[in-house]
Amino acid sequence: MKSSKSTILLIILAILFTGCQKASNWNQYLGPDRNATITGTNILHSWPEEGPEERWSLPIGEGYGGAAIFDGEVFILDRQKGEADILRCINLETGEEIWKYTYEAKGEIPYPGSRNVPYVDKDNIWSMGPHGDLYCFSKKERKPVWNINVLDKFDRELTTWGVSQAPLIYKDFVIVAPQGKAGGVVAIHKLSGEIAWKSRPLTGRPFHVSPVLANFGGVDQVISISPYARKDSSLTNEVVSFDAETGQELWKYTGLKSFATIAPATIIGDNKLFLTDCSYDGKYEPVSILLEITKEESDFIIEEIFLTEEAGSKMHPPVLFEDHLYLNHSGRPNRMVCLNLEG
Repeated sequence: MKSSKSTILLIILAILFTGCQKASNWNQYLGPDRNATITGTNILHSWPEEGPEERWSLPIGEGYGGAAIFDGEVFILDRQKGEADILRCINLETGEEIWKYTYEAKGEIPYPGSRNVPYVDKDNIWSMGPHGDLYCFSKKERKPVWNINVLDKFDRELTTWGVSQAPLIYKDFVIVAPQGKAGGVVAIHKLSGEIAWKSRPLTGRPFHVSPVLANFGGVDQVISISPYARKDSSLTNEVVSFDAETGQELWKYTGLKSFATIAPATIIGDNKLFLTDCSYDGKYEPVSILLEITKEESDFIIEEIFLTEEAGSKMHPPVLFEDHLYLNHSGRPNRMVCLNLEG
């Protein structure tokens, strides 16, 4: 099934204009806190019969990317099929394209188009193209500050659906997961493009999970998920954590047993991690897992609080609200699911 980024953009803008004009900047994947929630604003609980008002539209290439919004500007990574990626800056109020930058990225993959949500701050934009092109752009200069291709740099082939993850900014680093033979997760100095640290290769196959940032036991850490391969027993699953400052491995968990993880891990409070998937234990079946992570001296202890095969989310990140997790369950039938963490 094909999807149009222009349609995605219109939906976002309609919702923003309808109920969130005074909201915080939505400057990265899943919003300002990277958790798919907003605070300090009112959202309409019901829409007019004709739906939310469309303020403007802008035709762009088809794809699966999303918009980042910062100080009245919309940033989206578009794609010219088979030829190039295009970073566009659009006026939030009018829909006018303010500027764009095009770079060559030849070739195409199934379900073509971009897969990226940029990260934006007051000075720069970081984006990842579907062919592994990681760029830092200057807003003022409207051109790249630096760029690397993570497939070439970290020895990874372009897989079936390309590179589908959003950059994570931590202090002076931009963190991505190339999932290559020369580096599983890497931290790059965000303004220079120099490598700060890189982890060992991950044990599974390259897939489409964005890394997340957590703080367990007083340690900032980057968590990445690596699924196994059903046709290659040498590629095994793991959920693994690395120190965000140094890249030192802190802990890992192998109970997810996923072969196609897309939904990122969800941080719950200061010591819990929620994992979910719909490719569990060799079949396209749901699973959801809650872990408790505690630090004892220099070691991290991982305890499985629950594992249920009754619910899971294949692609969409779970949303946490008041001790409840909301999942877009992918299965037969597709449905919304709410898990009570207190029950």
